Order: sequence, then C-alpha cells, then structure tokens
Amino acid sequence: MRYRKKPIIVDAFRMTEERGKSESEWPSWLKEAYARLPTEPGTVWLAPIAFSSTKRFRVCLKNRHVHIVEWGDWIIRKSRSDLYVLTDRDFKDDYTQA
Repeated sequence: MRYRKKPIIVDAFRMTEERGKSESEWPSWLKEAYARLPTEPGTVWLAPIAFSSTKRFRVCLKNRHVHIVEWGDWIIRKSRSDLYVLTDRDFKDDYTQA
C-alpha cells in the first residue's frame, strides 16, 4: 500500500548572517526558543565553532541531538519543542508558502 504524508503547516525562518546579528526580524517563536536554556529540545543558541572564532546558531532537536545552523538554512517549528533545520534547497523542495 502507498501513503501520502498529510500536508502540515509549519513556522519557518531563514537564518542569514545579517539576520543572525539582530533579533529584530525574528518571529516571536524563535525569540522564545533563543531565550530558553539550551539543554532542552526546541531551543536555539549561539556558540563558537570548535577551533575558530566563528559563531553559529545551534538547535536542540526533539531527540536532544544538536544541529548547527549554516547561514541560509531554515529553522522550522512544528511545535514549541519540535524545531529542526533544513538547507535552503531541501526547504524549497519540501515546502511552499501557505
């Protein structure tokens, strides 16, 4: 048997280097995720890359794995504690604006 995934609507925000410098364009759900402690799923924080002065955002996923956000990636929210990250190409393949 074949199944089709039900369409869902998610919140998404493309993190660029410019947008990473200021929270002014961030949606409220991303600001809330950034304000929480980075030890729980659904949080976002800024941290240096190992052996570098470069900083990147990190997202704690639902399974508690941590994903590094590259500039141009999309941070996607299904629910308060369910954030994940997609590259721009994958996002454009999987999503259209609602």
